Amino acid sequence: MEALAVLAVIGGFIYLLVQVNRLSAKTRELEDTVSNLRRFVVSGDDLWGPKPWSQTPSAGERKAESDSVPNSVDDLPETVADAVRDEPLDIPAPAQAAYEQAPVTTSPVTTAPDLSERFGDWLRENWFYAVSAICLSLAGIFLIHYGIERGLLTPEMRVACAVALGLALIGAGDFLRRRVGDDAPSHTAYLPSTLSGAGIVVIFVAILGARHLYGLIGAEMAFTLLAGLSVATVVMGWLYGPVLTVIGLLGATLAPFIVGGESESVDQFFYYFALIALTGLLVDTVKQWLWPSALALAFTYAAASMLFLAHDADVHFIAFALIVALGAIIIPNRKLWPDHAGIMLSEALWGKNRSMPHATTLIAAVATVASYGVVLAVALVDRGLTEMVTVLVVLGLMQLASVVWLRDARALTDMNLIPPLLFFAILVMQAVSGGSLHDYIEDNTGVAMSSDALVALLALVAFGVAGSVLAFYRARIRGSFDVHWGFGLALYAPVTLVLLEIFWEPQQVLGAEGWGLVGIAIAAMMTLFAERLARIDGADKMRVSLAALAALTMLGFALVVTLTSVALTIAMALMVLVAVLIDRRFDLPLLTIFVQVGVVLVSSRLIITPGVLWALDAPLVELLAVYGGSIGLLAASWHYIRGRERIAARTMIDSAVLSLPFVLGIILLLRALDNDIASHWGASLLAMICLLSAAVQYYRLQVSTGFVRQVRVGLCGIFGVASALAFTVAMLVLSPLRDPDEIVFGPLVADTLLVAYGLPALLFGGLLYLFGRQSSALKPEAKLLLAWLMAAFGGLYVVLEIRRFWRGDILSVPGTTNPELYSYTLLMILTSAVLLLLTFFRRSPELYRIAVVGVGLTLAKAFLIDMAGLDGLLRVVSFLGLGLILAALAWLNVQVRQRISVSAAVKAVE
Repeated sequence: MEALAVLAVIGGFIYLLVQVNRLSAKTRELEDTVSNLRRFVVSGDDLWGPKPWSQTPSAGERKAESDSVPNSVDDLPETVADAVRDEPLDIPAPAQAAYEQAPVTTSPVTTAPDLSERFGDWLRENWFYAVSAICLSLAGIFLIHYGIERGLLTPEMRVACAVALGLALIGAGDFLRRRVGDDAPSHTAYLPSTLSGAGIVVIFVAILGARHLYGLIGAEMAFTLLAGLSVATVVMGWLYGPVLTVIGLLGATLAPFIVGGESESVDQFFYYFALIALTGLLVDTVKQWLWPSALALAFTYAAASMLFLAHDADVHFIAFALIVALGAIIIPNRKLWPDHAGIMLSEALWGKNRSMPHATTLIAAVATVASYGVVLAVALVDRGLTEMVTVLVVLGLMQLASVVWLRDARALTDMNLIPPLLFFAILVMQAVSGGSLHDYIEDNTGVAMSSDALVALLALVAFGVAGSVLAFYRARIRGSFDVHWGFGLALYAPVTLVLLEIFWEPQQVLGAEGWGLVGIAIAAMMTLFAERLARIDGADKMRVSLAALAALTMLGFALVVTLTSVALTIAMALMVLVAVLIDRRFDLPLLTIFVQVGVVLVSSRLIITPGVLWALDAPLVELLAVYGGSIGLLAASWHYIRGRERIAARTMIDSAVLSLPFVLGIILLLRALDNDIASHWGASLLAMICLLSAAVQYYRLQVSTGFVRQVRVGLCGIFGVASALAFTVAMLVLSPLRDPDEIVFGPLVADTLLVAYGLPALLFGGLLYLFGRQSSALKPEAKLLLAWLMAAFGGLYVVLEIRRFWRGDILSVPGTTNPELYSYTLLMILTSAVLLLLTFFRRSPELYRIAVVGVGLTLAKAFLIDMAGLDGLLRVVSFLGLGLILAALAWLNVQVRQRISVSAAVKAVE
């Protein structure tokens, strides 16, 4: 009852004060309007006079003000118009003529100083008022301390003296304000605000002392008095100015720290600081000064943060942040259902439009971000399971409020991005640092007759699912951020499951099958979203594609966690085919992203992990099922995607369908050769797999950009280096010419030499043909390198086959026989002839030069090496044959030169 009585007295006093002030303001407004109108007609001065520094209008306010300026007497208020008509002005003729002939000038547009500049300028000019307010406030505080130290007065008298001092200061300030004013032109500018602000602080201190030092009043009574004093501060702030408001806010915030004493709990101070913040916002909601609101948030957040760090009061700190955030959204905008318009804070910071948001948007956004910061701080401190559960519950409620309550506030839309990011960060931090919630699930996993871990894990999943559902709710409302909400519904729940899979070991709680069912359930939800969005969006398939992509991803996730290695690879290939068919049926371009990722995963599982090493020892039936099934499904995908404008996906499938059958053939060949990879054929076959992988990455570069392109370039380099190393080992380290343990197996021509050197030559030739068809696929230097590698491996294979024909399976035996040397000479002659024929048909000067060099080398070998081993009739026959062959080559050489000359002349004419 005492509290109600106090409130009634305070309320009545405030009501009378407001009414009297309102009548006085109306009277002054009528007098100033008539006076300004007369001055405007005579001298052309500004009709409404200059605005104080704290009320610098925005562009929109200036336009609204210019629109409100009356153009004639009829546009004035009725009482003012009557007064003007009743008292016609006698304007001198010279003044009237000067006014009519005066040129119209436009004031230059200047940029208003920002908040910190205005406050700094005022503080530099009026710092003594701030010091005065501090001294007067300390006087009241020291009055209570003096009474305590001396014991001169009873506690009741000490508090009464402090209240009397505060009321005296307020009365003195109000007396000066009424007599001489408080604005800048007055000779007592800001002095009334200083006195009254100090008085408010002293009364705040008196109430706190009565509650926490002496226990004279209960918590309810103290809160009622503080609330009443806050309301009085709001009203006085409206009547005075920003100086009183700031003095009162700062003093009230510092009061609990200055008064000192012992308190059984600091929890109530969080709500006290929240009340101060709301007081500052209420004062500013009428005057729109902005910086009192900013200082109110800064002061109270600083004080509450210090209490949070020093005491175990996490829940109350969160409650403080929520109260302040709600007040910052509602009070400045003066609406319970927010509708903040204009640009967002994120657009002002990082967008193309760098102009500042509206003041109400800025206050609401800063307070909202600060409240999320409080939630994150409590999560980082993590004082126990209760606090973490509170954090997640509050975060969920804030997310719900952002999506539903703020749906009409376009300027606060970016606030919806914070809850998912904060939730994902909490999931990672809890797992990495061993937080209370993570340890709770881990400790209760496997405990008989306990479902606590299951409930906690499913609650985290439900949080992510709720996020996707809320995003779908907003996605159904067409607006300027449709696609953003589409991404939100497609990512929230899937990312939650992936983070839980990586960091939380959910299969230990639910089992592989149960965890897979969770993924399937989310896939079903995404499918429902896709169907509903298809009805809403019509021909626009962007958001439908996002939902469908999320559904396929979740199906793939379920397959990964439930199936065996063999079944998983086939299932991924099947998912690629399904994605292609869905895209073909419903025209969903974004599904090609899933197709590309699926092809990469299938290829990596067939080559890298479990890959080739698994395939060498796996049962043959299982091997054929995995590779054959995957290749068949990818081939079917290629069949259905060809002819469609899906260049990137088609290129990915093309490269996989072309390369994987060769990989399967190489694996089968290795298995047939006893899986001996430490041999000249084994090393060469592994090098061919790496070479195919590098070629695939190079082939896919044509449809890659940005980071993906850089990754492909890196992979291409890695596979290329691995291939070069393996080929070097096969040609030098494990060469049958060098190592006596490297014995050649198999029939002549179709032996291990063919596998080790003949097949690589064919592979280099195939790559040259494949990339040679595309003029921009390879540079001329790269094409020349492939041609030389093809020739080198092909020549090595033929040379080694000749040696095996004459010397047997062990090629490392020393020396050579004459028939072997003559065979090499014959091979060189045939090679030169083939090169000349190719030159004749292709008219290539480069081939012609190579052929001439080949002929020269052949002659050098015949005269310098072969002649030494010939005698008798064999020498005659040999050189007779050589001469005839050279004559034929000479004739062919003339034809080739003439053909090349004609071709060069034609090119010169063209």
